[in-house]
Amino acid sequence: MNHISIEDFHQLILDKGVDNVHVIDVRTPEKFASGHIEGALNIPLSDLEDNLKQLDKNNHYYVICQAERFSRQGTEILMNNGYEATNVTSGMNDYPGETVTI
Repeated sequence: MNHISIEDFHQLILDKGVDNVHVIDVRTPEKFASGHIEGALNIPLSDLEDNLKQLDKNNHYYVICQAERFSRQGTEILMNNGYEATNVTSGMNDYPGETVTI
């Protein structure tokens, strides 16, 4: 499984811009609403397998959650279904960048 540290992930977003990094946030909608990365797609882990068809297999996805436990599982689901994915270690608890709320 591919991993990226939260610091390197933040730098990737700074370098490429939020519109060019495909982020899947697998937290609950309530946690997502309280603060997430701009442009992130919220697909709770429990719904991920049922929503794979909305994803583009030509994109590389970065999977994030609150503290990594669920993002690791989400990354495995994506990879097992033929998607390119990277697990973001640490998660939103340690994200040093700006977040948006709903």
